Amino acid sequence: MKTIICNLKYFIAIFTILFLALLFTIKSSEASTMKNNTSQKTPICALPKTDAELKKILTPEQYKIMRENGTEMPFKNPYWHNTKPGIYVDVITGEPLFSSTEKFDSKTGWPSFTSPINKDQIIEKSDTSMGMTRTEVRSKNSNSHLGHLFNDG
Repeated sequence: MKTIICNLKYFIAIFTILFLALLFTIKSSEASTMKNNTSQKTPICALPKTDAELKKILTPEQYKIMRENGTEMPFKNPYWHNTKPGIYVDVITGEPLFSSTEKFDSKTGWPSFTSPINKDQIIEKSDTSMGMTRTEVRSKNSNSHLGHLFNDG
């Protein structure tokens, strides 16, 4: 009987060590994956290659805005009055672009941010359409129109 109890103790000890080693390996692998994902320079997912592919994943309004430089109706879009904490991502690539902590009420009816999460993910271009000079903001990797910057204080 003593031999069985002694062998059982060793079995439990070995099982516990193996379980902890496995758990550590899994956690290390997850940490490594997370570290690799945060230093990633490429889009989170493969970019659609054609307009037809984009039209399958975007709503007609999203396509018009992001690909044809359209404009959402002010005060009638889902994010201008959103106050929930979170991250605003590029709908095409999934890349994080803006944080709710940088969002402010510009009284324009469109979501407005003081700065992007990573300036390297944003392209600014001069836009002289509509009879005025503005700065257009685009997502770098998907080349999607995101809106405009206004230098009004």
